[in-house]
Amino acid sequence: MDEREHISSSNTKKRSLVKRFLRLVLLILLCPVLLFLLLTFLFYLPPVQDWLVGIATEKISEETGKKVSIERLRITPLFDVELCKLLITNPQRFTDHDLQLHFSDGRNELHTDTLVYAESCVVDLNFSSLFQGRIAVDAFDLQKARVDTQDMLDEMVLDGRLGHFAFDVHDINLRHRHLRLSQAQLDGCDLDIALRDTVVVDEDTTSTDIPWRVFFQHLKLDDTHVTFHTVRDSMRVEASVEKMRLKKGLMDLDQQLLNVQDFRLKAPRVAYDMPYTPRTDSGIDASHVL
Repeated sequence: MDEREHISSSNTKKRSLVKRFLRLVLLILLCPVLLFLLLTFLFYLPPVQDWLVGIATEKISEETGKKVSIERLRITPLFDVELCKLLITNPQRFTDHDLQLHFSDGRNELHTDTLVYAESCVVDLNFSSLFQGRIAVDAFDLQKARVDTQDMLDEMVLDGRLGHFAFDVHDINLRHRHLRLSQAQLDGCDLDIALRDTVVVDEDTTSTDIPWRVFFQHLKLDDTHVTFHTVRDSMRVEASVEKMRLKKGLMDLDQQLLNVQDFRLKAPRVAYDMPYTPRTDSGIDASHVL
């Protein structure tokens, strides 16, 4: 009888040890999963997102020499990305003498030149296609943007404002480098493009190809004014576009080709002027079309 009790007690201890071992193994296996879920939960907390945005903008500022700031960035579990008040400024244009004059006046903040400003930007992403080398953007919406390239581009100076820009992307194929747009809309744009008279040419003359093709179904452009001129205004072209529609087209950036099946344009004003060319008193003056 004692022997049987001893054997039964021994078996009970063994089963207890096996259960503890299995629990320990299960806990070890669940730790990475629980840690991933915890990190995912923390990632969607607004204070954590603000902290990550602060680190990212500081790193970008150090790498580019530009001051980058974002008032708010929110990412939802449904992969909606909302960005509010993006500001990129160029503090390097101020000399030490300018800084001394500025701070001697008792002000603590430096007024810098704005390169890029965006009031609001919302992107609706679909990450399920990333595993196939594709990016699906269900919607993109940009409100009240401002851009001024200043001395960032060698060929031109781009300065303008953007009222509203929105588009729906059907497909972005990174592998084959093509973009399919369902529709895109641009409203309230005022753009000034100034070509530089002289361009500094780099010794490395290797051309950079852009082998991307953009397919689109509907492109809309409303209430837009564009000015194209040289820095010293030796040539000036202006166009006020009230309405422009493009349907079923292809833009080949590598071949610099644009093919459109349907194009409609309503532009109340188009002007071409060569200010330093003398005007003719009779006939059509091709240098001054106003």
